[in-house]
Amino acid sequence: YSIMTEWLIDGDWRYEYFPLDGLDNCLAGFESIIELWRSKATPNLPSWTDFDLLDFKEWWGWLVVYDCVDGQPLEFDVRLWGTNVVDITGHDRTGKRLTGENRPDKSDPTNVSINNLKFSRFILDESVIGYTSEPYRAGWGASKRYREILLPLSSDGINNDKLLFAGKLDE
Repeated sequence: YSIMTEWLIDGDWRYEYFPLDGLDNCLAGFESIIELWRSKATPNLPSWTDFDLLDFKEWWGWLVVYDCVDGQPLEFDVRLWGTNVVDITGHDRTGKRLTGENRPDKSDPTNVSINNLKFSRFILDESVIGYTSEPYRAGWGASKRYREILLPLSSDGINNDKLLFAGKLDE
């Protein structure tokens, strides 16, 4: 059983994390992405280049990938912003740089908040798996909830320099 540790509650958003080797039975629906990520994590964290697009077939449209910007702890270049994530958020961040400047303080599904960036940095710095969730928002339907898992990646096997997000919209 995996023990999640709360990092922050920001309005409706919950930010939680657990160890890399923690069991994942509390993350229903994310078992396949965790298993895939762990299968590439031998012996170090996987690199983005360890994956093939077909590895993610079940997750197409639900993935986001951030690249760290050297020397800038709260700056990320968005390598990928999945089409289903575009539908939920109303914008496509692919190819854009996210910085701590002019970010909303409060978490919001239509924007990347400063807390989202800080949590992303925490996941990378602490080498843990992150998990976020929030109840429905207007336009999603009253019974829906968005959840995502954050998985650190390392291009050199030493420094965590990318972050893989996989999202789900639950009924």
